[in-house]
Amino acid sequence: MLQYPILTLRPGGDVHLRNRHHSIFKTSLGAAMPQVEDGGIVEVQNVQKEFLCYATFNPAAYICGRAISFEKGDR
Repeated sequence: MLQYPILTLRPGGDVHLRNRHHSIFKTSLGAAMPQVEDGGIVEVQNVQKEFLCYATFNPAAYICGRAISFEKGDR
């Protein structure tokens, strides 16, 4: 299985994704940013390291991520 860089959200930053909302807001991000080119794919996790989704990622934008799959085995 292909491994993607991990994007960890801050505590409580996963509420939108748990409700299957596709946007990841900059205010939901944790301190560490993965090294990925703009528009690259990341694996998104909460602070408990639980899988949330795969998403495209652009750290410069307010809506910095867009979920593309909520299933772990899809990508």
